[in-house]
Amino acid sequence: MKSMTWLLHVLNRELQMVGIVRHDEAFEVLRAEHTEDLEKFMGMIPGKGLLDYIRTSVWQHFKRELSGLRVLLMWVWFRV
Repeated sequence: MKSMTWLLHVLNRELQMVGIVRHDEAFEVLRAEHTEDLEKFMGMIPGKGLLDYIRTSVWQHFKRELSGLRVLLMWVWFRV
């Protein structure tokens, strides 16, 4: 049984085909972007190991998350 390979066509603004991407390549890019987003959300620095995350002080973690906390507090404040 043959395995199916899905191809995604890459088009420019004039809808002319400029390339082809296999579905597994597209999913790999999506997975990498998703992993990077999760690492940023959790306060981890993308590309660095767990030891660097553990060695980071609580104050540095707090400073990194402070901007997100401000946005959340403003959202709650204006929602009430």
